Amino acid sequence: MTIIQPIILIVCYIIGELIKLLFKSLDKKWLPFIIGAIGMILSPLICKEMSASNIATGLISGFASSGGYDAIKAIRDKGKEL
Repeated sequence: MTIIQPIILIVCYIIGELIKLLFKSLDKKWLPFIIGAIGMILSPLICKEMSASNIATGLISGFASSGGYDAIKAIRDKGKEL
């Protein structure tokens, strides 16, 4: 069993970017929770098995995708400081 599913991580990242583009008035503090919930829904659908471990894996993958966005943003913005 894997802790993070790469396909869910990528899909959650893309959905998070779409949410930010479409709902500009949404407070960014809610985005990790929304993406985590989406990961919890996607994981059992992709794995075709409803289990607590699949739901937890989806949640962790969703949270990881929002952390991945922050890491990419930090790397991208670091060049602006110079």
